[in-house]
Amino acid sequence: MLFCRQIVRGCLLASLALTGFYSDVAAESQETRLGYWHYQGADQIRDLDGGHVFKSILESDSTAPVKDLILTRLASAPDKLIFGLQAEAPAQRRELLSPLIEDLLESESYGEVHGLSQGVISFNLGVRLSEDRRIDWNTKLRQFAGSYGWEINPPLSEGMTAEWEAASSDSGFLIRYAQVEDWTLLSVGSDALTQLLEWGESVHAGTFPPAPDKDDWWTVNLDLQAFGKFTGRASGDGALESVTLGVSGDGDYLRTQGTLQLSESLDGEIEEWSIPVNLIVEPIVSFSAQRNLAPLVALIPGMSGLFPQGAPSQAIAWSRGARMQGTKPGIEAAPVFLNYAVWPVSEEALPVDGMRRNVAHWLKDSVLKSNQAKLNEGTQPNSFALNVVPPFILPFIQGVEYEGKAYHLAGLTHRLVNRTNPPPPSLFAQIQNHPRLRYYHWEITGEKVYQYRGFLNLIGLMFGKFGKTGEGQLLQDSPLFSWTKSMEDKLGNSVTQILSQSPQALEFQRKSHFGLTGIEIAALAFWIHSDAFPWVDIEELLQWEFPDAQVPGQKNSPR
Repeated sequence: MLFCRQIVRGCLLASLALTGFYSDVAAESQETRLGYWHYQGADQIRDLDGGHVFKSILESDSTAPVKDLILTRLASAPDKLIFGLQAEAPAQRRELLSPLIEDLLESESYGEVHGLSQGVISFNLGVRLSEDRRIDWNTKLRQFAGSYGWEINPPLSEGMTAEWEAASSDSGFLIRYAQVEDWTLLSVGSDALTQLLEWGESVHAGTFPPAPDKDDWWTVNLDLQAFGKFTGRASGDGALESVTLGVSGDGDYLRTQGTLQLSESLDGEIEEWSIPVNLIVEPIVSFSAQRNLAPLVALIPGMSGLFPQGAPSQAIAWSRGARMQGTKPGIEAAPVFLNYAVWPVSEEALPVDGMRRNVAHWLKDSVLKSNQAKLNEGTQPNSFALNVVPPFILPFIQGVEYEGKAYHLAGLTHRLVNRTNPPPPSLFAQIQNHPRLRYYHWEITGEKVYQYRGFLNLIGLMFGKFGKTGEGQLLQDSPLFSWTKSMEDKLGNSVTQILSQSPQALEFQRKSHFGLTGIEIAALAFWIHSDAFPWVDIEELLQWEFPDAQVPGQKNSPR
């Protein structure tokens, strides 16, 4: 059961970048609901205005093999859940599920996930289908359940019925199926009846799906407070209670809007920005700024280790282009990672000795266990660096001063730069004189896709992540490599903002070509590439040790 909880937890966390929707179902269901979504379906979205770049990417030749790969992986999802993340469904089951999954991409759907008690979950799905597709679902789902040896009542041999159930005598797992008007309703879990009864009544009453926003193409919600109760976490352990976002079209772009509900009030007064502008040098391809978001910043993995006394009250981050010309004309060299961040510190904290101790303590049981990584004095005054093998990156932290204020500067590559080319004042104007602004991020998304695909490939190489072979890289023979590469010239400016809405609520806004930023697109590609997809192997995700040194010419053993 712990295994199931880990899978569900990881899958729900990976979907944070897509969440949003508003519901009006019964109060009892709301108390157990961990999340929900509404999706208009590609068949309807094609006819809606806006999102021209997004639609062109989905219809491109490079997307077709990725879609086939996703369908194949999703068809194995039940086997991975039942038999383990390394399991692959036999061809018979994949062939039964694949056309149904394609219907989910094309058709309108609404779904909920409930945590009925600690470790006991229920998945509930409603899909609006044509009559011929409802018949196919009815037939293939019974055959699918029968392929596991489950008892089906009534069996398909007794003819087609609008309602049926299938049960596993070993695990108590239960599937209930119902057809109500043009909706196919499916509930999977230990208690698979209650939700179908409620939804069936709503369909007859014309109130299903619950209060959808007609302007949103898709919306999904994650209730982190309910999830905390489901996993046995104390109610006050998380600063974020729920995330609610929706996506719609706007010309060439997609707009993502929603609300982040907090469990505690943020600082009432927002401090002025403190930006050491002499460190930020053009040309840049991204710029980020956050202030007075310490409770949310603390949720980022590693923050508590780096900042045991609390996350910085504000920080600025930026990056320069990662493309480098190779020694031969027309051939690119390996990307460089010119990513930097800076945050204000007290004068007493300007020496980096304390931060170096924090980093050493944080990494002592993972990265620093290997002789492939060592903390050493940096190449600049008042700095230290993490020397890693292979030396494609050189993470560092340096204490610097600007206009009488102390800062810590961090980066992935310590390079001397020409400081006579500052960014234009219009860049900083985007964040100045906005009293509600807590977070701002601008990027050229195509450039960031290139950068983060290279960076995650490097992480895969160093730590043996993302693949059975142990190489853990998204190589050029993968359709996901071609897919992300095709986006580099299509995805332009993206802007994300988080604004104060009330003491315990934040407003989320994003305008982008694909709905996701470069790091999110790269992470999505590597997630699809991973063995566990569409689930998440939490133990693998949390393990960051260098694998045993390879013998030249040999691969690591499969994990």
